Amino acid sequence: MEEIPAAHASSMKSLQLNNPMQLVAYNTPKSLLPPYFTGKFEVCCVRLSECAAARQVHASMQALAVWMIDAASAINSDDTKWHLILLQAQVQHPDVPAHYWVPVGYVTLFQFFTPTRRARPMSMRLAQALVLPPLHRQGHGAMLLRCAHRLAESLDAFQLTVEDPADGFRRLRDAHDIELAESRKIFPPVCASMVRTSSCIKSYVKVFDAAWIAVAVRGLQITEQQCQRVAEAHTLRMLSQAALSAGVDSASKAESSSELLAAFKEWRLAVKRRTYSNEADLRSVPADVRKAHLHAAFEWDLGSYKSALQRLFGPAHAVAIRHLVEACQ
Repeated sequence: MEEIPAAHASSMKSLQLNNPMQLVAYNTPKSLLPPYFTGKFEVCCVRLSECAAARQVHASMQALAVWMIDAASAINSDDTKWHLILLQAQVQHPDVPAHYWVPVGYVTLFQFFTPTRRARPMSMRLAQALVLPPLHRQGHGAMLLRCAHRLAESLDAFQLTVEDPADGFRRLRDAHDIELAESRKIFPPVCASMVRTSSCIKSYVKVFDAAWIAVAVRGLQITEQQCQRVAEAHTLRMLSQAALSAGVDSASKAESSSELLAAFKEWRLAVKRRTYSNEADLRSVPADVRKAHLHAAFEWDLGSYKSALQRLFGPAHAVAIRHLVEACQ
């Protein structure tokens, strides 16, 4: 409990009593975008070491994060390398005549350098992220993540990494990066009808080699492993589009489309190969444990990709993917 301020540490009740969302008025040096969602919310950015009021707000929000998020830890806000992106809501308070902005979410980013990389040696690491529960599933987390990328781009960072993301944030990150890659046309052009056979899938997967990943890292400012995930999700989208074009509207129709089913199985195998190659510990565990882990990891990845594709391109893609999965069982 030493990372939580003493006034907050005795119980959840003391946290609530000692951590009201005080109305703090201060000028943040950099506004990342004008108020959005009918002007009720605003996202702004500040270097923590340069603004005492921002450090005060961050301390209150950080105390909530430590209570609410497993393995969350405090940071040293006096370090000049820390940036705060703050989500604020405009509210009215009975004690003041005007509208005030109160904090309802935030992310912190740490600026670090890689001396061995001469070109663009600076990168940023997203360390903390929180949106208060009443505002979940309203697009605020995605907005904060977009602003984090916008800040990284404005500082010419090589890439934006994420420190130990929770599952919910991993899904949010997948959806954001897939959307970013699609908008920047980072993928090689391909017709969905070309991704209907296992041989085509093998050829298409090979396109996402080390050279493509290097280009994607520079273009998207994300890690190599995240580029691999984005490529997998894009290939799954091509498969679902091919299924939709072929009129696959049930598991039985998917079973009758042997080439498309074989293509999906080849994609599934490619995803498991990536998991195996990125997790060195799997080489030393028994075969049954390794198989169970690869299956569980694939199911999680499939769920994240399907959720992102449904959100970005419509529910028809998620339905087509479900039919392909059912046909493979």
